[in-house]
Amino acid sequence: MDKCIHKKGVTLIELMFFMSLCIIVFTVSFIKVSSYNKIKNNIAVDEMGVSLVNFINNSRKICREEKKQGYIYFNTKDNKMTFNIAYTYKEELHFPKEIIMESVNSPGGKIVVDNRGFTSNACTVKFKDKEGKAHKVTICVGTAHVEFKG
Repeated sequence: MDKCIHKKGVTLIELMFFMSLCIIVFTVSFIKVSSYNKIKNNIAVDEMGVSLVNFINNSRKICREEKKQGYIYFNTKDNKMTFNIAYTYKEELHFPKEIIMESVNSPGGKIVVDNRGFTSNACTVKFKDKEGKAHKVTICVGTAHVEFKG
């Protein structure tokens, strides 16, 4: 009786097929993760830009409604903005961890909002995202137009 002895093993073709399949799966998942991080960063930047514009416009609205002068203070050290009327705290806006307030070109790090809701000085708030890209929010004098420049 002849007995055939079958060795259980992996052929070279099977091994190469498995390796190429693993590489393809790894590449696709890596591309998706990096795309997800970019999208997440873009959403955080857009959200911060809109939040800054809303914070400034809400501060102006409160000054008009209460007919009092207010101040928007920029604290780059703590990465936040505050709005006060006559030394009374009204609102606060914290920047997320991914976003860093880089600079504010306003005298004394504040914006004065008069009782009619107009700002007395122009200002540009610059902040950086997680990738290091700079973004700006500008405030025009007189027109009090606030614009986010992504």
